[in-house]
Amino acid sequence: MDRTDESSQKTSLTVVILWVLAALLLYVLSLGPAVRLHQNSSATTRQVIETIYAPLELLRHLPLRVPLEMYLDLWRK
Repeated sequence: MDRTDESSQKTSLTVVILWVLAALLLYVLSLGPAVRLHQNSSATTRQVIETIYAPLELLRHLPLRVPLEMYLDLWRK
């Protein structure tokens, strides 16, 4: 394998990692609108929202809990 192939693979890996991180960030940030929707929805919709965002319950045990709660408070009414 020559250097251009190796460099190309590293670049591709970097791009993939950045896309995954961007998708995870969007997933976490989409919790805000989901909280608002959860408040004004039927029981079925609430169940779907709770299922989709259940993995984020793990964040409650991390130091990011406080900023996340502050962000979610912006969406609650």
